[in-house]
Amino acid sequence: MVLVDWVKGVWRSDSIPVARYLSILLLIGLFSAATLELSFRYKNYFTAYLLRSDVRSYFRYGLQDALAYVQAHQSDYDEIWITDVDQPYIYLLFYAKWPPSDVHQNLQVRRAPPAFNEVTAFGKYHFGDLPAVNFNDLVLLYRSQDSDGRTWYQVRGGVIPERGRVLFLDKP
Repeated sequence: MVLVDWVKGVWRSDSIPVARYLSILLLIGLFSAATLELSFRYKNYFTAYLLRSDVRSYFRYGLQDALAYVQAHQSDYDEIWITDVDQPYIYLLFYAKWPPSDVHQNLQVRRAPPAFNEVTAFGKYHFGDLPAVNFNDLVLLYRSQDSDGRTWYQVRGGVIPERGRVLFLDKP
């Protein structure tokens, strides 16, 4: 604000032309610096920022592809387990576009006040860790990878006694 008042004062007064030129140069310099700073920030935001692994994990990079694989093969399995990290049922319902009426009837919730409610199952989908299973016994069926080859989600499947054919989606 002080800078703006100073520039207005220089332009209104009958000061020497040098002061006017200096104020113009100062404004051009400030505008150029701000433009340069913003251009670097925007370039970073639209290029390098998207490639950072921590940013990809915030947006659950690869989960949509892994869930699409699971949904395409769900009829071949008796149970489907999804690791219970950050309420995965929300992503399943969103990407599958499940009708709300079906969700209200079939969503199984564990209520333990004062803690948050926990969704445990929805139809053949179960949320949490698959109990007492050696993951080496399950065959790796699908990996959701980025362009660098990093695996974000993996789908494993197999037969587990007393459970039948099981599909398991988790982060490696």
